[in-house]
Amino acid sequence: MLRSLFLLMALTACGNDSSPVVFERGFVIESRADIAALAKRGGSEYVINGDLQIVGSDLVTLAGLEGLRRVEGSVEIWFNDDMQSLAGLEGLESVGAGLGP
Repeated sequence: MLRSLFLLMALTACGNDSSPVVFERGFVIESRADIAALAKRGGSEYVINGDLQIVGSDLVTLAGLEGLRRVEGSVEIWFNDDMQSLAGLEGLESVGAGLGP
């Protein structure tokens, strides 16, 4: 019984890696499909070591980006006439180079 408990604890500890996925380049988001692809590759927590550009889309919110924790470059959001909210970026903790275009 004790052996089974130790094995269970070891397996549980291995499954709780809290290190975020790090992307070594920037991303351009132009559609909901781009958000879905980034979220799928990044998992529950991810970091972008580059710029994040959200440009020329028909997005209303940024839902799907909840796992994004840091952008080391800049975050640029422009030409998104339908954008009503930045919902989806609640998990963003820092932006290295600022906001803008």
